[in-house]
Amino acid sequence: MKGNPKVKKLGLGTQQLVRLYFHGRVNLENVNDLFCWLGCLLAFGACLQKANVTAKKENAFSGTGVMLKKSIRFEGRDKMRVMVSFSKTNQFSERTHETLIHEVPGLTAFCAVSVARRAMALNQLPGGPDAPLLCHTKAGGQQVALTHSVFDHWLKTKLKTAGLQPERYSGHSFRRGAATLAFDQGVPRAMVKNWGDWASDAVDEYHEMTAEQRSAIPRMVADSMRAAVATHLGGGARR
Repeated sequence: MKGNPKVKKLGLGTQQLVRLYFHGRVNLENVNDLFCWLGCLLAFGACLQKANVTAKKENAFSGTGVMLKKSIRFEGRDKMRVMVSFSKTNQFSERTHETLIHEVPGLTAFCAVSVARRAMALNQLPGGPDAPLLCHTKAGGQQVALTHSVFDHWLKTKLKTAGLQPERYSGHSFRRGAATLAFDQGVPRAMVKNWGDWASDAVDEYHEMTAEQRSAIPRMVADSMRAAVATHLGGGARR
């Protein structure tokens, strides 16, 4: 009567991204791999939703619902500003959410700044700054905007090749993985909420507790009990 329970997708963090790249056989010499991989790095590095980096349709895309060439701005050699003017919490594009992505020195394949520079040089979509940032080259050689469906298919294929369970992940897993990493590193909740541009307490749903974090309270309870017994006995705790 209640139907099938909803299974929450897992987050894609740094470890999963490394495995996806090496064991999923991502080839940055392949232009479609290059643009899809950039989508992964942008979604994770800027804590974005899939809808922020890919288009609904390859030709009839909305300028407010997909990242455009002008949505990124390089600042010096080591930083890139990402500007998002549409999201679930900003459906009328009343403001622009901005975040920075820093260079990953010595690791070009995992550096969104480096991959974005390369992708911009290969993107031949008409429209100048208003053209989609991410594109897909079809069998006939035609470049079109990278769509949700093409990106999802690519991601699931690479996840399967990498030995990860594709049904446990989605294009939204990058945002979840990014927020989980921030929480795990002790970033204050308010900063994580601002980084991901959350307008509600939904940010808490993205905090995937690690095994160490889940054991922190039981460990604290045990330590407190030991300390209380030691204080009562006036010395070391007895069994």
